[in-house]
Amino acid sequence: MTTRPTPPRPVFMYHDIADDPSAVEPSHRPYVLAPAAFEAQMSVLDRLGVRGVGLSEALAARADGPEGEPSLAVLTFDDGHASNATHALPILRAHGFTATFFITASWIGRPPYMTWDQIRALALAGMEIGTHSLTHRPPATLSPAELDHEMRESRRILEEGLGTPVVTGSAPTGFHHPGIGAAARAAGYRALCVSRIGLWRPAADPFAVPRVPVKQETPIDLFERLARGESAPLRALRTRQAVRNALKRALGVDVYLKVRRALLGLKDRSR
Repeated sequence: MTTRPTPPRPVFMYHDIADDPSAVEPSHRPYVLAPAAFEAQMSVLDRLGVRGVGLSEALAARADGPEGEPSLAVLTFDDGHASNATHALPILRAHGFTATFFITASWIGRPPYMTWDQIRALALAGMEIGTHSLTHRPPATLSPAELDHEMRESRRILEEGLGTPVVTGSAPTGFHHPGIGAAARAAGYRALCVSRIGLWRPAADPFAVPRVPVKQETPIDLFERLARGESAPLRALRTRQAVRNALKRALGVDVYLKVRRALLGLKDRSR
């Protein structure tokens, strides 16, 4: 049996799946997909022979696989929106895919986020549940003690509610904290997704897993190129991210968020 090095894998980052994305609050609207758009993307993976899996399954995959082994794409969802259970789950199951759902623990049961029953239904369907912190506060604004509390307390709540281990997490917001990987490791996690855009090699640092954001504006041909692991569209996405990160550093968290909300509000009112 011959082996081949595992190619870099896309770790796709999703949020809400909504029938009417325009009904979602403007500040979150860029991250919302219609069910038909999500279904089309999962069909692309099927056509390419790429299997959608959760983060822990990808971590468990061997660094080298037998020739002909199906390619993998890691599917992740942030925040814990109720549409993850009502819209995303049936589509994932129809394709035989799994995913990791990162839950903001303090939002459980608060509309429009999932209830415990919905989260448990995801777990029973074979989906992985991870943490998206306790309160979703920007990590860059937190002290080391606060960061540690966010990671430990969210894990405790999720494990008590599910009765199973929670071993993966994702950093909330795009405001990076250089100590968040170490905090996740110290809190007992096995992997952490961060806001950096890129493809992921399972042999790389599991506490700095890059992702590829999927947004309402992501056309299906771009998604296919990303699923194939093409470098050109990733370079374009990273360039845009670098511009945003420069603005964040220059303006600071509070000012940047105010500017972003104002711009999204103006865009929304012009419709």
